[in-house]
Amino acid sequence: MRSSSHAYHDPGRPSGLHALPAGRCFLGMSNLAAADEAVWLTRAFGQLLPRHDGVLVLLEAEIAADEAQVTNRILDRWHEVDTVRRRLGRDEQARVQIAAWPHFADATFEALRNRFIVAFSHNTVFRSDVLREWSSLQRLAPPHGLTPQGIRTECLRQIESLAMALRVGELSGHPVEYGRGAESFLACQLYSGAYAGDGLTVESLIGQPPRRVYRRLA
Repeated sequence: MRSSSHAYHDPGRPSGLHALPAGRCFLGMSNLAAADEAVWLTRAFGQLLPRHDGVLVLLEAEIAADEAQVTNRILDRWHEVDTVRRRLGRDEQARVQIAAWPHFADATFEALRNRFIVAFSHNTVFRSDVLREWSSLQRLAPPHGLTPQGIRTECLRQIESLAMALRVGELSGHPVEYGRGAESFLACQLYSGAYAGDGLTVESLIGQPPRRVYRRLA
């Protein structure tokens, strides 16, 4: 796992929050802060810390890009989240970690991403769903006239997001994932067995039965 002193602070689908297991969880965060993020994050910590031993705030970030630019962007986001973390009590602060995608971009992540890239090339259903996920996200952001190569790059980002969900949610000891929105369409499809006919299942990818669950925080 890659390390960075700047961006890391080291201090199944149940029906309700009260039913969630104890242990560590992670909270996925966009690479862009929302206007009300500090208020929402404060509320999220208030909900999660009483129910979990620890909370990992996982910042979305580019994996393969200019290292200096990525580091600067991660550092800015780290400070935004850490400002909220430091408002917590001392004991609660120690139970919150901040990390970014590059911290988990190890050989295990690369293997997962490569499996999905192969599936994108050969599995028409999976490729169609990746494009559908990208298209839905385009409606949430201003259009930017991407070229075919640009579209492929954005699709790779969706693949990386899916691989990261498995890397962290299944294999890092943080089996409960929280997010501000609904679970991604790709993750829902994968976990429902939509690609099992082509041998692409969570169990085949990670070598063990799936444990990760996703919960939306309003």
